[in-house]
This record gives sequence, structure tokens and C-alpha cells, in this order.
Amino acid sequence: MVYVQITAGSGRSYEQKEKLYAAIAGNIAAQTPVLINDVIIVLTENGGKENWSFGNGKIQNLDHIKAK
Repeated sequence: MVYVQITAGSGRSYEQKEKLYAAIAGNIAAQTPVLINDVIIVLTENGGKENWSFGNGKIQNLDHIKAK
């Protein structure tokens, strides 16, 4: 049995999640001896950039993204 836990910001549709779960479980089953029925996936969502800190003890914002 394999457990996959994903923490992500909210905003994905039901269909996007359905495709993600199928891709994860399918890839694990195709590349390992684990059966597709033995892949458990939990997606925990939270909304808003104030729920994330990617360093320096600061709330996540878009200032770290540089224009290309």
C-alpha cells in the first residue's frame, strides 16, 4: 500500500483532481509492483497566500517571481 499526501493551494476543479489522482495511481502501478487499488491519495487544500511561507519567515507573495 502506498499513501500519497499532497498539500496545495485551492482552486483546482473536480475534473483536474480526478485526472491528477488517476495519473499518480496509474504511474505508481505501472512502474512498481504496487496495485492501483493500493494507492491512497489525500489532497489537503488551503486558500490564500497568507497560508504559505516559502522562506525567511514571511507570508508568501509574488515578489519572488521575476519577470522573464
